[in-house]
Amino acid sequence: MAETIKDPTLTALTHRIRIPVKECDYEEFLMSGTRIIQYGVDAASELNIRRDGQAGMLASVQAKLLNALYGLDMIEVTAKIVKAGNRSRTIAFEVCKTIARGYVSFDGTIKNEVLAEPVKVAEGEVVLVLEEQFM
Repeated sequence: MAETIKDPTLTALTHRIRIPVKECDYEEFLMSGTRIIQYGVDAASELNIRRDGQAGMLASVQAKLLNALYGLDMIEVTAKIVKAGNRSRTIAFEVCKTIARGYVSFDGTIKNEVLAEPVKVAEGEVVLVLEEQFM
């Protein structure tokens, strides 16, 4: 088994994701709020893994949904540690849309729109508790 590389100085990371249409639950490929929040939790877990070598157990999530997200949109998910205890991490996250899915032109191609400013879709905090046996 390969050795786990930890970086205890790491405090933030950013994911870029294109929203797959197959993950959208509603008409016009609208994504559900729970799936949007899951991207924030996933980013927080990755940050924890890269920093501490484990994802930790999810203790709580608080989030606000601010704008709609659709299939084929591009997002950036940023996770940042705001508090680090002995065994817990409080990690803030933001989900921002950077490219909108656009529209279908007369020739049938999809025209995406690069947004001048990112649109905040969700924000929140995740608390993860590290398992003592792995510390």
